[in-house]
Amino acid sequence: MDFERVEAENVSRNFGRRRALSKVTVHASAGEVLVFLGPNGAGKSTLLNILSSLMRPTSGTVRYGRATAAEAGDALRASIGYLGHELFLYADLTARENLEFAAKLNGVPQAAERVERALEHARLTDRADDRVGACSAACANGWRSNAR
Repeated sequence: MDFERVEAENVSRNFGRRRALSKVTVHASAGEVLVFLGPNGAGKSTLLNILSSLMRPTSGTVRYGRATAAEAGDALRASIGYLGHELFLYADLTARENLEFAAKLNGVPQAAERVERALEHARLTDRADDRVGACSAACANGWRSNAR
């Protein structure tokens, strides 16, 4: 599914009696960069989870182009990449092995070639065979922020 714009209108999200978001409106077009700033508990991660279709809003609407997440289905999730603040890598695997595993799990065609290109793009070829668990936190955060 291709879309050029995501629009969230009056999005709210409650967790029981606690309100995490209250009537947030955000519009973003392809190529734009948005920054969400706020203290812990302000709802930044909740908003990103909603925009990436990992969570449904309690109220309000989110449209990806002309479709909602429910209308677009699995094709939407396959076209969205979201990397939150948690690093979801297997510590006992190397960077290359983690990428190959994720690529195969998601049915990425030509997984080995695409992994090599991603490592080159992220300038990680020299660390590709290091176990993630043996890497410093700075290195692991570099993997997360450089591997787009």
